[in-house]
Amino acid sequence: MAIPPNAKAIAQPLDPADILDLETTITQGPPDAVPAPLILNTENVASFTLTLSAEAVAAGLQIKTGDGYPAPTLSDLKVTFWLAVDPAMQGSPLFNAPGLTLALELTLNTTSVPSRRKQRTITVTVANQ
Repeated sequence: MAIPPNAKAIAQPLDPADILDLETTITQGPPDAVPAPLILNTENVASFTLTLSAEAVAAGLQIKTGDGYPAPTLSDLKVTFWLAVDPAMQGSPLFNAPGLTLALELTLNTTSVPSRRKQRTITVTVANQ
């Protein structure tokens, strides 16, 4: 999957040996706002999913859940999630400078009637630190 040029980037790079909690904010506002918000101020998020791109899976990126790591959560329009790299891939040269930018897909359904579905790409760079 090609990463869209307007994908929202997580500023903090991830070292392959890190296990980090990261977050992204869902923008909300009026329909004529610039830049356009992800959801309107008349709606909220009813449900969401966060998935890895095929390239991210192949590189060993994981969304951590279980063993004390919570599933991705939504609170006050902030999606919080834990990322790690599979230990078998941590030594891969893929992560040498400048690193590898990998994509996650955030899909949400809104409370509007009928419900709107929005999908956006989020990126994280995995690089040896």
